[in-house]
Amino acid sequence: LQSRPLWGWHPAGQKAITNIMSVFVTLLAIALNLVFWGGLVFCLWKCCLKPLVRCYEDNKAQSQSVGQQPRQISNIQVEVPPCLCEVVHVEHEELTRTERAQANTKILFHQTSEESAGRILADQRMLRGQDGLAGGGIYFALTREATNHKAQSHGVVLRCKVALGNVLEVSPEGDSSITFTNLQQHGHDSVLIPRGGGTEYVIYNWDQVLSIERLSEE
Repeated sequence: LQSRPLWGWHPAGQKAITNIMSVFVTLLAIALNLVFWGGLVFCLWKCCLKPLVRCYEDNKAQSQSVGQQPRQISNIQVEVPPCLCEVVHVEHEELTRTERAQANTKILFHQTSEESAGRILADQRMLRGQDGLAGGGIYFALTREATNHKAQSHGVVLRCKVALGNVLEVSPEGDSSITFTNLQQHGHDSVLIPRGGGTEYVIYNWDQVLSIERLSEE
């Protein structure tokens, strides 16, 4: 009798085994890919993305809390993983000159000639003079009546809203050495001169005059 070959060695059996091995290898490759990419995503999240999100949220919370306080220069340092950056700096600048000046406004009066008043009202801009008790500036009185004996030119009284900001008070004799530059260097925006005939305010830049209107004659 002729012996029959084992099933495993039969051509059909060999083909079935090959197919099974092929499916097994494919599934194994897919599993290894899933493990590799899943591990990579996990490492990225744990080492980089999660700390970044935490730093962003902490930074946002600290910025909001600082924003509720008076403005001042401050540095907030938040440590971030080396894979991103070393230190994040959040700076809160001081008030700008305009913001500081407009934090303190006052209605004041200025008298000048008809010609100068027309030019000022048309441009809505006042220019500083060449000299004065507190140097070359734009001078104002507290009342329209006080402008009569303080003004160098007469004719029209202007009612102005003036941004005084941080006021420097000088003696009644004034200080003719004051300029816009050195006033700013010392953190001031205007000058107050307490004179016997009435207090005077002096500013040195046109943008501190926020509004100008002509008063009708009494």
